[in-house]
Amino acid sequence: MPRFKDYLSLFILILLCGWGAALPAQQDWTWTFGDSVMMHFPGGGAPVVDVNRRSDYTLEAGSCISDANGNLKYYAMGYWIRRSDGSLPPGGSSLSAWDLTNAYLLLPVWGDTADFLFFNVNYGCGLPTFCPWVNRISGPDGQDSIHGFRNLGQYHPTHPLTERVAAVRDASGTGWWVLYHGMLDNAFVKFKVEGNQVSTLDTQQVGSIHGGVGNNPYPGIGEMCFSPQGDRLLIVSATGIIDVFDFDRCTGTLSNWMAIGSPAPNPIGPNVNYGCSFSPDATKIYVSEIGYYPTGGNPLYQWDLSAANIPASKTLIFTYPDSVNTGQHELGPDGKIYLCQISYFDSVPNNSNDYHLAVINNPNVAGLACNYVYQQVYLEGLQSTFNLPNLPNFNLPPLVAQVAEAGPPQVLICAGDSLHIGYPDSTGGAVTYAWAAHPDVSDTTQPQVWVHPTQSTWYYLTAVDSGFGLPCGKTIDSIHVMIADSSFFPVAFAGNDTTICAGDSIVLGAPAQPGWTYNWVPGGQTSPTIRVAEAGVYRVFVTNPVGVGDCFTVGDLVLVDTFPEPEFAEFAGLDQILCPGDSVRIGSGTGLEFGYAWSAGVSPADTIPAWVAATGSYVLSIFNPDSLGGCFLGTDTVMVLPFDSLLLPPGFAGTDTTICLGDSVLLGTALPSQWVGSWTPRNGSLLFPDSLVSVGFPTVTTAFVVAATDTSNHGACATVRDTVLITVEIPFVHPRPENQEFCPGEVLTVGVSSVSGFSYAWSPITGLNDPFVSSTTVAPLTPIVYTLSVTSDTMISARCKTQYFPVALTTEGCIQQNVVTPNGDGINDFLVLGSFNGPIAVSVYDRWGALVFSSDEYAGNWPLAGADLPETVYWNVVHVAAEGGKAFVGEVMVLR
Repeated sequence: MPRFKDYLSLFILILLCGWGAALPAQQDWTWTFGDSVMMHFPGGGAPVVDVNRRSDYTLEAGSCISDANGNLKYYAMGYWIRRSDGSLPPGGSSLSAWDLTNAYLLLPVWGDTADFLFFNVNYGCGLPTFCPWVNRISGPDGQDSIHGFRNLGQYHPTHPLTERVAAVRDASGTGWWVLYHGMLDNAFVKFKVEGNQVSTLDTQQVGSIHGGVGNNPYPGIGEMCFSPQGDRLLIVSATGIIDVFDFDRCTGTLSNWMAIGSPAPNPIGPNVNYGCSFSPDATKIYVSEIGYYPTGGNPLYQWDLSAANIPASKTLIFTYPDSVNTGQHELGPDGKIYLCQISYFDSVPNNSNDYHLAVINNPNVAGLACNYVYQQVYLEGLQSTFNLPNLPNFNLPPLVAQVAEAGPPQVLICAGDSLHIGYPDSTGGAVTYAWAAHPDVSDTTQPQVWVHPTQSTWYYLTAVDSGFGLPCGKTIDSIHVMIADSSFFPVAFAGNDTTICAGDSIVLGAPAQPGWTYNWVPGGQTSPTIRVAEAGVYRVFVTNPVGVGDCFTVGDLVLVDTFPEPEFAEFAGLDQILCPGDSVRIGSGTGLEFGYAWSAGVSPADTIPAWVAATGSYVLSIFNPDSLGGCFLGTDTVMVLPFDSLLLPPGFAGTDTTICLGDSVLLGTALPSQWVGSWTPRNGSLLFPDSLVSVGFPTVTTAFVVAATDTSNHGACATVRDTVLITVEIPFVHPRPENQEFCPGEVLTVGVSSVSGFSYAWSPITGLNDPFVSSTTVAPLTPIVYTLSVTSDTMISARCKTQYFPVALTTEGCIQQNVVTPNGDGINDFLVLGSFNGPIAVSVYDRWGALVFSSDEYAGNWPLAGADLPETVYWNVVHVAAEGGKAFVGEVMVLR
């Protein structure tokens, strides 16, 4: 079982890592510094200078804070504390330490997103001394105000503070340690912050004395910073001090002082320490110097705290050009160290040094491989001055020791039971345990013990984690063990044994009691009641989870059975046909051993068979007899339908049809075998008059009626009649075209005069002038038969609607001239060839094949006048141009 306090520690750790958010807090992802610079670290990556927003000017002192999502809340620069939009909250314009090194610091209040604390070094103790002050910014943006200005106390009546303030989270991760340093002594001034409450002043004297040395009057100048892990403190001074300490976040105690740099009686001219920083893994420190006058460059040094000889690990990383000063250092969320730089005593002010930040890109790496880049971040034309924001590590997690765990705060057990309290040691002996003296505890040094209480009692456990020491490593826990009385015992009720009908269901169990848990077997349902529909034994186990032991769980069972379900074969019967005015019987069998209930309209309503006098759907419900519980067994349905068009729709006699006189027509429709038929009239115009399907050949328009009878039913409606009308048309009378004789090439007119109400068509269409008129012309060369189809515009039947008239064109009786007597008597003087389809070309040859006459357009002028032709037989060849030059050959005899 997971430990309650493990959950608590994990919950606190998650909150601390994100200040209430799941992701790392982003309260240091927006920086304000220098001469009105505002810079962001999007996603915790490379910085971007905001060209649209400006902050204030400050020479040295400055701090800012954002919410957990990186949205800027407040910044302190120059003489003001401002909101993110640059507006002043009430009381935000009373600052006076803008030219002190690290004089401003903004901190969040644990668990409160609207309140913030502002610590600063103030001139308020009376010049030239500095005192620690705290101010509270309270309320949401737009309604906030700065109040509670108060002097935290002058730790020494004559000694002021130096120009620095720094903070680190305490061991719990919910509070802060805030440190100042005295002037002219080695005293650290400390305050503990819990929520928005600040403790009274405390001091610890350790390390180098921060006093004036020789001609150097600046012992209060220089940065102070905590390592990212919060377990070390680095402080530098313009007098040459470089001190490193271990820091205990539990007690706020500084220890293991290591002096890397010592005070020296140097004159003002040489360079002095000012900026400092830890690498992300705290194995390296970086210190930069500034010069008050041009002295030939200001250096940046690195020391390796993991080296065997730390002073000897000093490495010169970079030497700045003459008159270029490096100001404050700040570790960015991207793991790089940023350094501001300014040409403070440059004869040409505002040169390019002022507009850039330097960057140590790999600060965990020893020596020059740390990759220092001069002028890496361009500030978009703004100056950095000596200032970068004074920021603590907002994401520093708490110190979680192995805590004392006696068990849950309170446990109920059954009388006479034993209980194992505490948990096994998982630290390998790093934690010592001590149970408070108790009659039940035989060995008080074990982390887990058995107890056998006879009455309610308390047990106390103290654990000391040697890895954290005292007091942070010491935790105390307790467990209250109570002997439960009957008021804590659950009650189980599964229900009363019962028998149900098959298909029914029943609810088992009892109403729920608050806090009790339930488990049904079989099924595993966890509800207080369940619905079941099957026979079986059902058990419910009820548990009161407030206690440990058998008395907090009790069970009960219930038997559920079902009545037997006998087989039955009785039904509501087959669907029935009901004639108008009749009644029909429904239901079949006797079924005396069952109970029945008909739907409305059945008489009697509770027996079979029964009678109905109306069409509809009738439902029969069937039950077991009362001796078997009267269980509902099922239903059956019978349909009572009218004998009408639902069975034989209109049209079974056939479709009304128009025929031509002399045609026949198929009548009727085939029906199932129980149907028989009879036709009228029975006047000889029908074949098969006693069949459902017949053939009619009426000579006049006739309505035929078929009577169809369902031989499986009886009553007035057993026969259904249907009528089909057969209309008889008389063929029309139309003039017929006559056959004709022709001589080849002769133009003929064939057909008849057109009659209104008819349309015409000839076939074939070869040689016809117009094939879609009643009369047309043709010039046949050989005998042919044409057919004229005459169609009535009003007739319906196929055979009566169109008649066909053949026209035969023959050459029989074609008499052609075969003798000419060119004697000038006007009789047969010239060869006449008859009528052709257009001009003809004629050639005449004698019997030996000699050409005696030729004309391309013959005009009936052969023999020519004066021609002295011998009496003999001549051959003529005729070419008809309109017929594609087709040739006809004939013979003619010349006689005188």
